[in-house]
Amino acid sequence: MLNKYRLYNETKGIWEFVISDEEPTVLPDNPTDTLRAGSVSITVTDIRQADGTKIVASLINYKGLRYIEIDKRTGELISAGFTYATKQFSLSLNAQINISALNQSKDLLTYPVNYNTLNDEDEYDVIDATDMGNMYMTALATKKGMIDSGTALKQQIRAAIDEAGVDAVIDNR
Repeated sequence: MLNKYRLYNETKGIWEFVISDEEPTVLPDNPTDTLRAGSVSITVTDIRQADGTKIVASLINYKGLRYIEIDKRTGELISAGFTYATKQFSLSLNAQINISALNQSKDLLTYPVNYNTLNDEDEYDVIDATDMGNMYMTALATKKGMIDSGTALKQQIRAAIDEAGVDAVIDNR
């Protein structure tokens, strides 16, 4: 019987949910993270489809594997960065923090501000606060677009009722 479990991820400081046919002893999506001892509890028992039929654990596991594939591809696309003024810029976590900080202080900066491109291969001179805001919004829209496209694929997988339906969802981003 499939149950929905609630688990606390100590490493990330968040609650996670898992559907499984046995009580989880690790965090399936983040197996290297630390699971808080005693935090596992059942939130929904005997999960069934809308028509009342039982959900097969292997389908749930297969969907989970596909979600991980989509998340990995989304990460790869985000790592490729964003294009602004014909130049490619990084969207690494550090780059996101840096561009966010620059955008927040854009009215206090002395322009032009030199901003390095992806892998420091080139540079771009941000000419004013408007240019900085436009660059930041381009980065934000690029990342959001990648995340949203992954979410759309996962929703299609979530709606699939069998393995063939899951297989029909192709990540061609």
